Amino acid sequence: MGKPVLRREVSAIELKENEVLAGISKEYHTRRQNGKLLAWIIEDKLYQYCILSQKISSACEFLNGSVLADESRADKVSVAALYQISTCSCDERSSTQGYSKHRWRCRPYVLGEAADVFNTMRSERPYDKSVIVGTSNCYRITA
Repeated sequence: MGKPVLRREVSAIELKENEVLAGISKEYHTRRQNGKLLAWIIEDKLYQYCILSQKISSACEFLNGSVLADESRADKVSVAALYQISTCSCDERSSTQGYSKHRWRCRPYVLGEAADVFNTMRSERPYDKSVIVGTSNCYRITA
């Protein structure tokens, strides 16, 4: 028999306006790039959602299951599309390039810097909801 599979419970944590992401610790199977751990921030062009996750697949699952649940199949996002957008070196000022489905922008950040970037993005832009998708015990939130 094989080794038992250890499952980590992934959840969506919605931050209130007065809450701040104080710290992030590594989740199980977090992606590395050039030896550095990554976190992904997905922005909504409509300023409805700002999402932080250490796994694109978990963020994609949240988007398709919760945010885009009532949308048609053509509006759903894929892991491959989000990853491809994250590696795009498009001009930040462009309104059409660098977005998946003309709505979602995905950017990788070093895990140590991701909390600060996420908090800065939340304070600079009027997002309706800020959500962290991942294992809840890996994120420290303060009021």
